[in-house]
Amino acid sequence: MTKSTDIEPEAFRLAVLYFIHCIYIGGPSLPLDEQVGIVWRVPEPDSMPFQRIRKGGGAATRA
Repeated sequence: MTKSTDIEPEAFRLAVLYFIHCIYIGGPSLPLDEQVGIVWRVPEPDSMPFQRIRKGGGAATRA
């Protein structure tokens, strides 16, 4: 399987629901990006490899 469209929609839904630990809903007075939050079972990485390279500006060097 190479794409998410290669599996049945119900199986894809179950896979996504498995990775969600909890969903929290904030009040409507909060900004839009804070009204709904998802906590994933697998933690999101704080920084991806090579993400810090862009800070240097010129040539790509590892930090």
